[in-house]
Amino acid sequence: MWIDYAGAATALNEINRPMHVLIIPSWYLTPDNPIRGSFFREQGLALQNAGHKVGFLVPPTKLRSRHGIREFMQNWRQSPLSLQLSDDQGMPTYRIPWWGMLGSFFPWSRANLVQDVFERYCADNGKPDVLHGHSILYGGYLAAYLGKRHNIPSVLTEHSSNYLRSRILFPQQWFVRYTMNYLDAAFAVSPRLASAIKEYNPGKVVKVLPNMVDTNRFHPPKEEPPLLPFRFVAIGSLYKLKGHHILLEAFARSFRNKDVTLQIAGEGPARHQLEQMIRQLGIDSQVVLRGALSRNQVRDLLQESHALVSASFSENHPVSMLEALSCGRPIVATRCNGPEYFVDETMGILVEVGDIAGLAEAMRAMHARYTDYDRQAIRQDCIRRFSEEAIIAELESVYHDLIGGAAHS
Repeated sequence: MWIDYAGAATALNEINRPMHVLIIPSWYLTPDNPIRGSFFREQGLALQNAGHKVGFLVPPTKLRSRHGIREFMQNWRQSPLSLQLSDDQGMPTYRIPWWGMLGSFFPWSRANLVQDVFERYCADNGKPDVLHGHSILYGGYLAAYLGKRHNIPSVLTEHSSNYLRSRILFPQQWFVRYTMNYLDAAFAVSPRLASAIKEYNPGKVVKVLPNMVDTNRFHPPKEEPPLLPFRFVAIGSLYKLKGHHILLEAFARSFRNKDVTLQIAGEGPARHQLEQMIRQLGIDSQVVLRGALSRNQVRDLLQESHALVSASFSENHPVSMLEALSCGRPIVATRCNGPEYFVDETMGILVEVGDIAGLAEAMRAMHARYTDYDRQAIRQDCIRRFSEEAIIAELESVYHDLIGGAAHS
């Protein structure tokens, strides 16, 4: 299936005036982890570059995650009324360190705290024109709640693959239904995810809007790397879900003791197991676990490599693949509910999830036919569909329509 994401976008000059957008992400970057949720920040900066006023209201991460537990342990001694305020390149950022004991375990009690923080944001910065929540649990829910209470249009972009893996707990379903009932516009980053969240409100229109890629930062190198050694790169946290163990098996079958390398960028709890596998498979001279990298380091790694490979069991719309395409790199990936909607035969090879033999064959084919791929055409297609200009034009169109509707309601 081929989808032209940019086809519905309107020209920038249709926007009558700059808008004030308050973004409410369900997770966000921290000093210790500047990569996590960085694409929310980049979307905010892109809206600001387009002339709009942008702010952030950042709630605590949901407790049912290792990041949420870490935030809980770090902040539980603080008052839930304390705020972390900062100015991020002109974007006022209001961060709630934690919900307090009551709010942490009873999500419906969080509305009062968010209401207080929102009122402070408005007193300091003015009332937003649009609220944009990223993922329902719980940024999207909070955007819908505040929007309903203050008669401000609310928009959702859903990113979480938990809906595709039946990992929405029964108590969480109330928040999902509330959000889907009361928000004014909904996006999901892949068609499969759009269908999944639409089940909570079949009457709601859910459009597909992919993640944005910084095509200015991620670009082809001035000089392409030599063909030997041939370099594969994989980018993703070291969790079993990412399929790195499948990738190592496939790589060993195809390239053990050959002039081919694999570098894996990312960190996580599976690192020790993967290090053992690398030694046992006899590929320790060819495979390197690079750990967590900055965005610029990821760019440099892509530019030094020939192709990106992913053996993931589940992805919606992985930013790392878009960044690879923006660098003109072809892709080998699994059909895991995301890549099949934007990767075709002109830019890569798709295989079934968990198919070690199929992945090994696809990597051999990529190695053998790498020079057949038009790297400039790959990049230009990425710019057309996933660049800042394409995605922001679509958002501006939706915001503008909602604000116009609210003004006449």
